[in-house]
Amino acid sequence: MFGHDHAGHGRTKAGKPWLVTDIKDFTGPIIAHVKEIQKMTMRDGKNLPVYIAAHSMGGLIALHTILEQPELFDGFIGIGPLVKMHPGATRPEKIFLAKFLAKFWPTFSSPLIE
Repeated sequence: MFGHDHAGHGRTKAGKPWLVTDIKDFTGPIIAHVKEIQKMTMRDGKNLPVYIAAHSMGGLIALHTILEQPELFDGFIGIGPLVKMHPGATRPEKIFLAKFLAKFWPTFSSPLIE
């Protein structure tokens, strides 16, 4: 297991905090980091499996990274990743059910309810 700080975040001193001009400013360093770790951990000519776990904005960045180089990763663990569902991706009955539950269950939360 290893951790990664994005430029301008965490303990990293590189980059300006919160300045993003291109998603590749974040995905490129992750890919380079994973490849370096794989060189150090290779066993019998094979790479160990790589799972990327990320939270919130890091989840969005992780998904972009996986889409950029899917062969590097064996899985994704998203903890509240910053993604929005496509409005046409849900069926009307699910939206109805979510709104119905929310009326009787005050703490019920769903991305289907706007």
